[in-house]
Amino acid sequence: GSEMCIRDRYMFYLHPWELDPGQPRVKDISVLFRFRHYVNLSRTKAKVQALLSTCNKQQFVTCSEYLGLDDGVSIAS
Repeated sequence: GSEMCIRDRYMFYLHPWELDPGQPRVKDISVLFRFRHYVNLSRTKAKVQALLSTCNKQQFVTCSEYLGLDDGVSIAS
């Protein structure tokens, strides 16, 4: 909750596939892998939105920016 935003710094990482509950399912995988990969996928987007709205006064930066590695070159077209 909001206590996370009070800290000086907080980092989280999100895999792009974690926002896609409709992704194709991999067949013939272990129960553990299936659980870790697919459980609660449908709730991830709402959780990220709640985090962003709770921490709406915080500055978000990339890892490169935080580490001072950002050379100003954008890979976006």
